[in-house]
Amino acid sequence: MRVVSVKYDEYALIYTLKTNGGDSTVLNKLYGRATQLDTQLLERFRQFSLENGILPENIAVLPQTGECPDA
Repeated sequence: MRVVSVKYDEYALIYTLKTNGGDSTVLNKLYGRATQLDTQLLERFRQFSLENGILPENIAVLPQTGECPDA
């Protein structure tokens, strides 16, 4: 796991490479502190994912639920 980019009061972009036997899986995650993330940040996440071999149809931004679990 590698922290690619972080601005502690706004977001964190995380890259994870998992290898099991001969199979490798790449997982990129974008965590945000706000319910609305900047469109430029979302595009940066999308571009980073494409550069790391993620197919466009496998890049997903989950819908907002409006819920924030208690810490």
